[in-house]
Amino acid sequence: MLPARALPPATLMTATVRFASLVAAVTCCGSAPSGAAGLDRTVLPIPEPARQPSAELDARNATPPPRFEVKAPEGAPNVLLVLIDDLGFAGTSAFGGPVATPTFDRLAGQGLCYNNFHTTAVCSPTFLNIKNKSMTITAEVEVPEGTVAHGTLLAQGGRFGGWSLYVKDGIPGYHYNYVAMEQTTIAGAEKLPAGRHTIRFEFAYDGGGPGKGGAGTLFVDGRQVAEGRIPHTQAMVFSADETADVGIDLATPVVEAIGSERKSRFTGRIPKITVEVK
Repeated sequence: MLPARALPPATLMTATVRFASLVAAVTCCGSAPSGAAGLDRTVLPIPEPARQPSAELDARNATPPPRFEVKAPEGAPNVLLVLIDDLGFAGTSAFGGPVATPTFDRLAGQGLCYNNFHTTAVCSPTFLNIKNKSMTITAEVEVPEGTVAHGTLLAQGGRFGGWSLYVKDGIPGYHYNYVAMEQTTIAGAEKLPAGRHTIRFEFAYDGGGPGKGGAGTLFVDGRQVAEGRIPHTQAMVFSADETADVGIDLATPVVEAIGSERKSRFTGRIPKITVEVK
């Protein structure tokens, strides 16, 4: 380790001014109109309007951009937005997790549950806990005219353990990857035509302890199209660093035939996915 060495006051002041000027040149933006008109309110957080960068190199001459404020439009309903750091569905007791949330439990008991879970791809362990229990996944999808539906609808985990609800070359299916040693696919036989469809997968857990198997049934628009048994399930975790994703499978793929990243992106639209645990 080199010994500490004091800088003369003049040198220190010069370095500080230069640093401040550099920060101003990099971060300061020119003025642009602010306000709520024309904002995209379907994205959270609402993005700030674009501003032209400033070439001012002297912080003393730099002008800060106007403050960006968003106000609710007239007649807007009251909405409670709860932001929680490093906590997913699986964390709260209302959804089977270890964190006691009695108020959430009470609200869930009255029929009020999470909605509009806005997030980037989440780490697999923070996703809703579906292990060692029965569950139902319901995906509402839209297939455009002239398009063959293909890609991931909802996936958790990756190549070394996980599951995926997907559509391959127009045919919906569910795949369970048991620690990369046992692969189970339950898929239909008919392609999805253009239009709106509801794809539902029901898993009935055998019970009798953790890591057991169960029966899986796949439905399309309320009609059963496939069924099968999943011999074993992972009892603890799928992965410490894989993701849980909607409309794409990031990192390594759960289903090799679907792939991951851009290759796995669903070619239609997914207005809503609901996961229910029992």
